[in-house]
Amino acid sequence: MRKYCYIFLALLPFFISCDKIGRDGVDEKQNVYLGANILEQEETRAPYMDTAPSGNNPLEVAVWASTVSGYYPESAVSPAIAAHTEARFANNDMQLLNGVLYPTPATGKEPTRIYFVSLYPQKGWSNPTDDYSKAQFKFNGSQDVMFASEVYGYYDIQTRPTLSFKHLLTLFNVKIGMDPLELEAGVTIEYIREAWGKIQNMYIERVDQSTADFLTEHVEDVIIDLESSEAKFETSVEPASLGTWFYKVGENNQFPGGTGYEITSNVTHVAYTMCAPTDATVKFGDTNTATPEYVLTIVTKKGEDIREMEIKLDLMKSNGNEPASLYSGSTSGKQFDITLYFKKSKTIRHTVEVTSWETGGYGHGNLYD
Repeated sequence: MRKYCYIFLALLPFFISCDKIGRDGVDEKQNVYLGANILEQEETRAPYMDTAPSGNNPLEVAVWASTVSGYYPESAVSPAIAAHTEARFANNDMQLLNGVLYPTPATGKEPTRIYFVSLYPQKGWSNPTDDYSKAQFKFNGSQDVMFASEVYGYYDIQTRPTLSFKHLLTLFNVKIGMDPLELEAGVTIEYIREAWGKIQNMYIERVDQSTADFLTEHVEDVIIDLESSEAKFETSVEPASLGTWFYKVGENNQFPGGTGYEITSNVTHVAYTMCAPTDATVKFGDTNTATPEYVLTIVTKKGEDIREMEIKLDLMKSNGNEPASLYSGSTSGKQFDITLYFKKSKTIRHTVEVTSWETGGYGHGNLYD
């Protein structure tokens, strides 16, 4: 069962004289009210973490409305309806959606449907096509991007239409520390720091992503078909950078920052990124080895010695007590927890725990350099 964040559109009568339309004796329209609730939200490092909107952590989304399915311009000529508006939820109460009214149907006529889609984050979305059938957002790794596919409502409806949000990106969490086996053997953190110095940079790339000169910032586009809810991803800078940056936990500042990150003996969750998903495969070549889906690159510096290491991530999962197996399918809406153990021998042992943004627990697997 997929975990969603829900927006409920309730139709409440709201009679005000300025909304008189003088048609067939009916003199009112109905306002659109919105409420918000997040069900069974797992704790993640995505920007929105709470199980319900609150004053300390409101849920802010863009809501687009239209009387034409799959067509969402910012405005329309009457009697058509189109609007781009915003909603901010600080609790679970119903709230008015500004700028949209349900038109009162004429006597004997079917009520006009209004279609809705919703987008998270609230800001930064655009229409990349002249027909207003798509929504586009540029992301750099620090934003959780969610989309609620099209639903509709109409005047005096009894059933509340529900906007169901799903995560579009793939979340990677990174923990860094000493190898517990070396700690038990008496290796100190001073040995590790002498071997490695500080971490200067860290980024991740899809294996299927083209690479070129490294840039100071990597930005990608997600483009959503508003009618079918399909999403595609494109690199929006030329030449493409090698990958997506990581960010400090709880911040949108790049990890590790100007002074670098000094490795500690304790394993600590230090960074996250949300990058474009890929389709994980279970392919075996002539060497009977699996094909990795992502490559994590770490840059360290000790004095004038700069080292760059690549760690290939072949995604794994497990089912209960069964041995770990290769993960296949889209990584959209999945999170992968990577633990990096820095060793005295200047090697890195790493493990990957694959956690889904769906209900049903998590899988894990061990990978070694």
